Amino acid sequence: MDNELYSIHQENISRRQKTTYDANKEACNLYGIDDRVPLWQIKLMRFGASIWFLIYWIFASLTIAPINLFVRGIRSFIKNSFVVFLIAILCYLIIVIGIPLIISLI
Repeated sequence: MDNELYSIHQENISRRQKTTYDANKEACNLYGIDDRVPLWQIKLMRFGASIWFLIYWIFASLTIAPINLFVRGIRSFIKNSFVVFLIAILCYLIIVIGIPLIISLI
């Protein structure tokens, strides 16, 4: 009887680990962790992934997102992807470097 209860308990732990891993699969993959790790490690991976996402979000907000916004807007009337990318980079550099430079000269 004790063996059966222990077996059921272990199955519940395994199922909980699997469910928690599936819910946090992207965070665990970021750290190279598979689904056989304890729950506390999965929670650490989720916390760490949140920190890295915050760092990426700050970086992307200043670089990737504005360029992507310019590319989408310019693509509506210019169909050549390379030209669109160059114009988007140029617009971004004018805003990020040109405007502060002009303000500092005034």
